Amino acid sequence: MTQDTDDAYEIVYSPLERTLSGEGHTLRIAIYRGAHEPDWILEIEDERGTSTVFDERFASDQAALDAALAEIAAEGGMHRFCANAQAEAMASEGDYFARLDALDKTPATASAKVGRNETCPCGSGKKFKKCCGSATLLH
Repeated sequence: MTQDTDDAYEIVYSPLERTLSGEGHTLRIAIYRGAHEPDWILEIEDERGTSTVFDERFASDQAALDAALAEIAAEGGMHRFCANAQAEAMASEGDYFARLDALDKTPATASAKVGRNETCPCGSGKKFKKCCGSATLLH
């Protein structure tokens, strides 16, 4: 199956894609590649939208499906796979928000104060007190 998601890039979806349900979870195994790319990409998404995209690329869609099923089994089944994927996503999300919080707490630098008799920073060439710093404009 081929689907255009963008005028410039065509994606081919494998007919081996499937949805697995069990142990209280639903996993969607997505196998796809660019129309002009030889290797397949494997992504497993759970019912919460947590997505695991494998770094490895696969020579065939069957190899990608086999790797997905092997990974789910190696994790201890669907429940453990979902729990581990969600824990990893929360940990990386926590790192992201911690960095974002650190940015928010960085003090803003105060701009240099313009003296009333200095040239106005607007570029008019007038003194600040006769231009943007005049009492009528400030109040």
